[in-house]
Amino acid sequence: MALNLSALKSAIKTYGAPLYASEPSNVAGTVSPDEYELVNDGTVIKYTDAQGLVMYFPIRKSVLDAGFGDDRVFTIGEFEATRDASGETTDGTPWSVTKGALKAFAY
Repeated sequence: MALNLSALKSAIKTYGAPLYASEPSNVAGTVSPDEYELVNDGTVIKYTDAQGLVMYFPIRKSVLDAGFGDDRVFTIGEFEATRDASGETTDGTPWSVTKGALKAFAY
């Protein structure tokens, strides 16, 4: 029997296209394990540059889903938003993204 999702339409949540492009618009370079610290339950890297400037880069969901080891070298790049979107985080904080906006991620 084929899956009839229309029968469950009111009970399931569907998602559209990915919010950010699959390929970076710009690449800043790489960071080695000795150059970053994992924070926010291992979903963000904290990087401090030579001048002491601290930066936080969320790790792309595809990398989190695939998993990675302690020796992971991350690439830092900017990804372009493919559409407008808004919502709330799990703690109720509102967020929004405008199509074309760039955001830096670790991947």
